[in-house]
Amino acid sequence: MSNESCNATLKLMNSPRLNRIVNHVNQVGSATIEELAEAIGVSMQTIRRDVRLLSEQCLIGRYHGGAARLLDVVAANEVKNIDYNIRQVQQTDEKKEIARELVAQIKDGSSVFLAIGTTMEAIAHELTHKKGLTIFTNSLKVANILHEGSDFDVIIPGGTIQKRNGGLINSETEAFIRSIRVDYLLFSCGAIDGAGYLLDFYMSEVHIVKMVMERCSKAFLAVDSTKFSTSAPIEIGHIGKIDALFVNQAPSREIRAAAAAADVQIYCSQEK
Repeated sequence: MSNESCNATLKLMNSPRLNRIVNHVNQVGSATIEELAEAIGVSMQTIRRDVRLLSEQCLIGRYHGGAARLLDVVAANEVKNIDYNIRQVQQTDEKKEIARELVAQIKDGSSVFLAIGTTMEAIAHELTHKKGLTIFTNSLKVANILHEGSDFDVIIPGGTIQKRNGGLINSETEAFIRSIRVDYLLFSCGAIDGAGYLLDFYMSEVHIVKMVMERCSKAFLAVDSTKFSTSAPIEIGHIGKIDALFVNQAPSREIRAAAAAADVQIYCSQEK
């Protein structure tokens, strides 16, 4: 996506109504124009216009008479991640709720590694309310949030910054990880399947998360509820590899059972 397209998308998604449409479609998978009009509380004519605008920006898929979650309208063997700039303006309220719930479990004075991702950026903003943290991260976006908003020590590896998400992923990053041990690993993922396996889109980023998972006292996973109905091609590991799962809505019975069997605590922000 070009810079002009990304800027147009960000401007477009400043509309609360358009955000509600995208969030609703992502949650239900697909909906007719009539169903969307009823759910959002506007006319069908308005919904048709909004769906056309959103589909042109690749935020949702459009079909005759309705709209669908973007991942549901690509071929089954072509599962793709949504552009980072788009994800920054999706599920923002849910990410804030999840971030507040997670940060409440972080002890002052701890050492924390934050991975790459828009949910990690929401968590970084909430972490500024804590005291005396030492932050490690391979996300330049996360580092900037905490550098500007706190007096924490913020430590990052060297290397080349990925253009798509501001992340640092290379041999220098791996050497950096090998030299640290932290109290908490905070990360997100692209999907959680029905058997409780954590999935993501980029092998290099998964590799870094796995490395830190071996060097932390507690691993906290933060995802919004859309991750339970999507898919991704690369396995991070089973839910039993983490210590706590932070979500905005309760996952399926199968995932809850897998978490319970592995003694993984689930924190659901919308149950508060």
